[in-house]
Amino acid sequence: MKAFQGVAISIFFISIFLCISIVSALGPNDAAASAQWSNSSPQAGDTVTIRFSFQSNVPDTIQLYGIGIHADWMPPNQLAGPRYTSGVTVIGRGSYTSDPYPIVIPSSASLGTHTYFVGIDAKGADGEEIIWDSADYTITIGTKSTTPPPTGSSPTKNPEKPTDRTTQLFFIAVTVIVIVVLVILLMLRKKSKTTSPTARPINQQPPNNPPPPPTPKDEPSDPQDFTI
Repeated sequence: MKAFQGVAISIFFISIFLCISIVSALGPNDAAASAQWSNSSPQAGDTVTIRFSFQSNVPDTIQLYGIGIHADWMPPNQLAGPRYTSGVTVIGRGSYTSDPYPIVIPSSASLGTHTYFVGIDAKGADGEEIIWDSADYTITIGTKSTTPPPTGSSPTKNPEKPTDRTTQLFFIAVTVIVIVVLVILLMLRKKSKTTSPTARPINQQPPNNPPPPPTPKDEPSDPQDFTI
């Protein structure tokens, strides 16, 4: 009876050891995994994408059937990530990086820091099932911004330099003065044409010759005494 009990206990412990070795053939340092988030501080209700990376540190080939994250807002034993029906072969000491995978942050997720880990479902070279989880990581869930989006605004203009502005005003003033002077000159010229008297014709008659001086008449001389 005692011998039977001893054999039963031995079989029990051997079965537990075999089950552990079959379920998990990787130790904590036999692999590494990480998740690259498209947004390092997502908000509740957001959809983000995650790119998963897995690195094997053992010489045996691993067939990867699933990889994903388990965050503290998820139910137990749930991974969010891609599944591979035919499996992805990861050679000994090889690595694998997934395509971006969409993850929805539930609106019920509380604000602040949350923890998550990356888990894999795989099989070893001998077909044994491998369930392996990485160390814990953290992600911060932020709050949605209440700032309204900016309305349409006119494009920003480069401010003019004071010197450029002064130069422009100077040239404008000079131009206006020149135009005013030209207009005044034109008006004066037009006015002078309309008000100038008609030139009198010049009489081309020959000048009158002055009358000749009067000829002195013979006046009788004073009578003189004479002797007959």
